[in-house]
Amino acid sequence: MNTYPKGSEWRLWDLHIHTPASYNFKRGGFAGMNPDERSAAIKQVIKNINESDVSVYAINDYWTFDGYLALRAAHDAGDIIQKTVFPGIELRIESNTNYRLNIHVILSNELTVQDLEDFKSKLMVRIVKRPLSDEALRNFALKLDPSKANLHGGVDSYRDDPERQFQIGAQTAEITKDSFVEALEMIPADKRLVMIPYDCYGGVERIDWRTQMAEDIYFLQLGDIFEERLQENIDLFAGRLTPINQEFIKNFQISIGGRPKPCVSGSDGHSIEGFKTWRKETKTRKTWIKADPTFEGLRQIIFEPTARVRVQETNPGLSYTKPYVSSVSISHEMSPFPDGCSLNFMTD
Repeated sequence: MNTYPKGSEWRLWDLHIHTPASYNFKRGGFAGMNPDERSAAIKQVIKNINESDVSVYAINDYWTFDGYLALRAAHDAGDIIQKTVFPGIELRIESNTNYRLNIHVILSNELTVQDLEDFKSKLMVRIVKRPLSDEALRNFALKLDPSKANLHGGVDSYRDDPERQFQIGAQTAEITKDSFVEALEMIPADKRLVMIPYDCYGGVERIDWRTQMAEDIYFLQLGDIFEERLQENIDLFAGRLTPINQEFIKNFQISIGGRPKPCVSGSDGHSIEGFKTWRKETKTRKTWIKADPTFEGLRQIIFEPTARVRVQETNPGLSYTKPYVSSVSISHEMSPFPDGCSLNFMTD
């Protein structure tokens, strides 16, 4: 049975939000909570999800799926989540840049817990050469000399403080490009999407394409979707010709792989309240997608980036009300033939 009988509708999607599992969550995260506080936090997140005007969320915690898995476990235990929630992860990836480059993967909610664990197990932390884990991040922090560690909150005693080591490692570690690609190959192609920030925090726009051409092309072609809030850049990715981009849009389209790509804008919320209210920086640049609230619906924006997705404050559907026919009834007998008309069949 079709769960969404009206067909594709414009819905509000938030494809970049954090739970208390993220290391930099506001007012502290799971690490500083006792079991009762953790349970209460999860319940409040679910309550806010259910009461929000967002139809679909993607949990993009730094380095971990723990927040998504906590929500999933609570749902299975009876705290029902009434919206669609996808697992995602935000990572920092090695790059030939002078800044830290972020990258996201959004995965299907049809994947199993083991699928997510297999994906994460393939991600290798640079320098320490260990699969991604809290311990690997702590090990990375211990590889830093004191002057480097101090830039990210290290003090003389950080080597005896596992939580401080984790915080420093979470801010500074990177995964390797090769392991990222290997991790993607663990997931069927139709169950994963790579989302790359463009002019957002840790985005690829800052790559100097004149001197780092290979790096620029690598990430522009690796991304399935891009996180972007400026309309002129959204037009550029979509292949929409404007007076601003007419001189270089053809070259840009070649650089991103020869086809238009969709842009989205997540709330990037780092608070429990963020599941219900939008930050000032993002509340006017929300993502509206015309599709069923499923992973397959999300994938449709890959094929129709100009028709399926908008980044704006209000619902695009409000500008055009499409009639919806739910049923047809005939109140009297009808015939496709005029009155008195008879059919004569002739055969050879």
